[in-house]
Amino acid sequence: MKTILIVLAFLATAISASAQATLITIDHNKLPTAAVSNTYPQPVQIVTTAVESKMASYKVKPKKIKGYTVYQGVIVPEISAQPLDLYFKVEQPSKRDKNSGTVTLLISGGNEVFYNEREQADMFAAGQSFLNNLTSDVTSSKLAFDLQRQNKEVQSTNKKLDGYKKELSKLQRQKKDIESKIARTEKSIADTEASLKSAEQSRDELKSQVE
Repeated sequence: MKTILIVLAFLATAISASAQATLITIDHNKLPTAAVSNTYPQPVQIVTTAVESKMASYKVKPKKIKGYTVYQGVIVPEISAQPLDLYFKVEQPSKRDKNSGTVTLLISGGNEVFYNEREQADMFAAGQSFLNNLTSDVTSSKLAFDLQRQNKEVQSTNKKLDGYKKELSKLQRQKKDIESKIARTEKSIADTEASLKSAEQSRDELKSQVE
């Protein structure tokens, strides 16, 4: 347990050192839209799991809308006491950077009416804190992913080991059978050689009588 906590602390420090949320403007529905963005030094799969795990605690089933995972009518006290529609998108920062995941967060009051950082400055600052705090969830997601991968490796190695043990058992049985056959064959050879020697002696005796 102590080792796991140390690993979590190390990963959290490494991630938080490079992951700081910023306010950006993107094109959404052909309109400039305010958003909060943060990039984490983990692949998209891990960051996506972190977002899903974080949002699962708010008991709102997400929907897929125009490339976003949307939690409609969700109350996230860290961001606002009022129900919001939160739009999340996780993607690679670039085609080459496969080891990072960028989260883009849009904040809506409903019906795809999006807030902006000028009129809802406090809400967007809270959104930045929310994505900054997501660092711990990314860390947990990374550890869970590594543990799952390690479990699969252990299971695979165990399966391989069982296969070798079964093969060895089979070979040992075959060896025992072969050794038994060898012993029987050696006895047959000895008995046959004795019979041959006896037959040759009898033949030679008969031959001498004929001569």
